Amino acid sequence: MYELSDITTESLLRAAAYRFLAGVFGTEVDTSFLQSATSGELRQLLDELRCENQLKDAVDLLKFNLDQRSHNASAIMDLCVIFSSLFLGAGGRKSAPPYASYYATGKTSLNHPCVVEIEDIYREHQLAPNQGFSEPADHITTMLSFCSELSLLPDKQIELKAFLQTHLKSFSQGFSEDCSTYDSDGFYLACANLLRAQIERDLSTLH
Repeated sequence: MYELSDITTESLLRAAAYRFLAGVFGTEVDTSFLQSATSGELRQLLDELRCENQLKDAVDLLKFNLDQRSHNASAIMDLCVIFSSLFLGAGGRKSAPPYASYYATGKTSLNHPCVVEIEDIYREHQLAPNQGFSEPADHITTMLSFCSELSLLPDKQIELKAFLQTHLKSFSQGFSEDCSTYDSDGFYLACANLLRAQIERDLSTLH
């Protein structure tokens, strides 16, 4: 068991960033989310992340997108439609499936040994991220929830880096490229770019 004093400020911020992004890609946004991301706790998180040089450009893009956005029911519905198109299959081939297996198979299948590998890693660390989330182990939300939990374990930073390198680096590259191509609004592209920047930063700083 760890005391809070054992966990660095950097680790707390990393955990919060992954938890934020896990939520973004796991469920549709609502008014309370947008309000928090514009002027509440989530905006404070973004401001803190912006202090990191490697994240500044990605955070600025996301903040700009948020600041141009209306919070009315019609705007929320538009984002829900885009979420469904990108991540739930409604867009057909014009989508960004949020599964590591999709990119590990060259965008041909959701059947890849990485799913079992990821499940084994969860069991090895006795962590069951997002137990109420029904998607497979390689869904981006479950993987980022796992990264958030590992970030808070001081003696698991090497394992976190290995997980990022093996299962999230190439995924985040392909995922952000698909969001760039198919996200007509730009919100999820901005979030995907932040995810990619966060992973690249962590791979360069974790040891």
